[in-house]
Amino acid sequence: MIKIILITLVFIFTINCYSQPNCDTLSCPNNIEPTNVDWNKAGPATISYNGCDYYVCYCWRLVNDTVQIWVDPVLNLVNPDDPDCPDNPIPPATLAIMLKYFCNYIILNNPNNISEFLCPPCGISSKIYVTYHLDKCYVNGSPCLSGYVICINYYSICCNGPVRTVSWISLSSISNCRDGCSENCP
Repeated sequence: MIKIILITLVFIFTINCYSQPNCDTLSCPNNIEPTNVDWNKAGPATISYNGCDYYVCYCWRLVNDTVQIWVDPVLNLVNPDDPDCPDNPIPPATLAIMLKYFCNYIILNNPNNISEFLCPPCGISSKIYVTYHLDKCYVNGSPCLSGYVICINYYSICCNGPVRTVSWISLSSISNCRDGCSENCP
C-alpha cells in the first residue's frame, strides 16, 4: 500500500513539474492599436532556443488582413531541472532576443496550425505579419528600474510549396522610457 502511495505521489509530482502552461490564462495586450480588435490565445508551442526547450504561449489577431502576434514574456522550461537551461528570471537583454526568436519561429512554422496564418505562393504575392514583444529600457547597457518598450517587427511571408519564406521589413517601437533611459529593440 505504501509503495502504491509513493508511486502515485511521484507521478503527481512529475506531472506538476513538467506540465504545460495553460495558455488560456495568458493576458493579451490591451494597449496596442487598434484596441477594438480582440486577440486570440494560442499555444503552448514547444520551441528550442540554444539547446533548451520552452513552452511558449502567444496571442494573435488579424487586422486588415495582417497577422499580428504577441509572445508572452513569461517562459516555461519543458524540463525545469536541466542545469544548462536558464529559468526565469532570464536577463532582460537575453529575454528580448529570445522573444524575437520565438516570434520568428511562430511565423515560420505555424506550430499550432492556425488557419489564418496564410502563406501565399512566392512570386505572386506575400502576406504581412507583425510581431510584438516586450523589452526593458536601458541606460549604458543596463536595464532601467522603470519603463518598457514594445518592439514591433514587420515581416513579409510567402511560400514555395510547403516551405515558408520570411523576409524582415522593418522595426519600430512603442516606449515610455524616461530619465536618460532608451530603448534597444533587438
